[in-house]
Amino acid sequence: MPVAYNSSVPERPLYIVEVDDQCDPRLVGHSGSAYASPPQPEIQALALVRMLLGSSTRALAVTEAPFRTPIAGGQRVIRLHRAGADGQLQI
Repeated sequence: MPVAYNSSVPERPLYIVEVDDQCDPRLVGHSGSAYASPPQPEIQALALVRMLLGSSTRALAVTEAPFRTPIAGGQRVIRLHRAGADGQLQI
């Protein structure tokens, strides 16, 4: 039996987690690195942010972004971007 689509259920937003490690090449031998996650629900995106911050129990909210934390030779900047239902970044 086919499952009926319930259009009254609101669509949950998806987020792309962008990580930019900014390093001083004189200290660590490179200028850093960058990563962008696949689109994911808010709860999973914030869990990834907590892990990247090294703070697994800290309560976070999307509205607090960007997040910053020191890393060896520089800083990590974490941004959250809203993705469309098709997984594309919304600008």
